[in-house]
Amino acid sequence: MIGVLAIAGTLAAVYAFYRASSLRMAPAGPQDSGSPPAPGPGPAPDLEGKIEILWRGIGRAEGYFSDDPNVIPRRAHNPCDMANGDIGLGTTGPSKVTIYPTDDDGIDACRRKLRRILLGQSDRYPVGMTFMQLGRIWVWGTDQLSDAQESTARNWARTVAAAVGATLDTTLADWRNA
Repeated sequence: MIGVLAIAGTLAAVYAFYRASSLRMAPAGPQDSGSPPAPGPGPAPDLEGKIEILWRGIGRAEGYFSDDPNVIPRRAHNPCDMANGDIGLGTTGPSKVTIYPTDDDGIDACRRKLRRILLGQSDRYPVGMTFMQLGRIWVWGTDQLSDAQESTARNWARTVAAAVGATLDTTLADWRNA
């Protein structure tokens, strides 16, 4: 009897720890408050705050925060709609968007990519590019676009820039350092 009570007590403690830990984590999925995290002291929290704001802006532009549960970023647990290849769960859509196991995994992958970009460690997305240039490459993978593609890239870039408090002509470096 004592053994059963000990197991039940242990399970209750583990569950309470799990709930407390998950409540401290950033919200996953489409619950976007639209509010950036409070800035912290020093350069690392400022960069992390910028990354948080930027992934949410990209998620908004990609439709992740849409009420439609069938949009690719939500189905693929990939809020930034990244095509990083098959990591074991396949890809989806015409642009072969990577499917992640959970929303948290997709958010973490986006944060890692954005951290590399903002630190100037990406060849594809140099930190000196503007939000408009980011839109062209992020959405289409090239800056050689048809008029219709340019319009789509501009709408995407406008959404992201507005979400982060920038303009289409603001460079990522200038925004990062602001």
